[in-house]
Amino acid sequence: MNDIVRLSEDRVAYFDHDSTAVHAVSPVVNTVRSLLNNPASVNLLDVGGGNGTFLDTMLSSMPESRGTIVEMSQVMADKNTSRHNKEVVCDNYLDWANRKLDSNERFDVIFFNFVLHHFVSESWASSVALQRKALEVSRELLTKNGVIIVYEIHYNGGLYNEVASKIIFGISSSRLLAPFAKFMGANTAGFGVCFHSEPFWKELYYNQGLVCKKEYLIMKGAFEGFMPKLHKVFLNIKSMNYKIHFVGK
Repeated sequence: MNDIVRLSEDRVAYFDHDSTAVHAVSPVVNTVRSLLNNPASVNLLDVGGGNGTFLDTMLSSMPESRGTIVEMSQVMADKNTSRHNKEVVCDNYLDWANRKLDSNERFDVIFFNFVLHHFVSESWASSVALQRKALEVSRELLTKNGVIIVYEIHYNGGLYNEVASKIIFGISSSRLLAPFAKFMGANTAGFGVCFHSEPFWKELYYNQGLVCKKEYLIMKGAFEGFMPKLHKVFLNIKSMNYKIHFVGK
């Protein structure tokens, strides 16, 4: 398995804010309770949860629950507030998850909020392999009726579904093209990012023995203004959406 590319701490700072996925808490809570048949207590795992804002909001909405956050950046992990029902782990998720498989603890809900596209390696194919491994080990960490919640931006290509994904990865991962990627708005310029089309994600779930049980559309890309229109043409994007997939065994 190829090593994951780690963002430098100065780039991680771009993600240190309170808005990431917090707007999704309400639909997530309602859907989780429905899919899990209104359990009294839920064990939550937030992968790459940054400063913990999302998990804290979830735990406030479901105070009977407990949560674990696994964050690779020490700076971001240290920004988490302390709670009696929350554990903060600073580690590479794949390393931590593989060790966790030897324990008896399993999770009812595993969150990947704008995180799986950051599972990148030295090539597009090896990045997909990392994402596949993350889903595979997460499936093993789920309780019997547990759910993996994947919140992603889907870039559906014009020529074929993954054309935008490969262009974005190629530009964002190149150190030579880093200035251009920054101009285009990529805060991961020089490190890489691996978005996908929605059909590709669903195929990836299926290949790992997972099925999309429910979907929740947050918004569609409108491509209004000069830069968004430039992105659409240059990256050959047919459509884009922000959507939550609720995935289970």
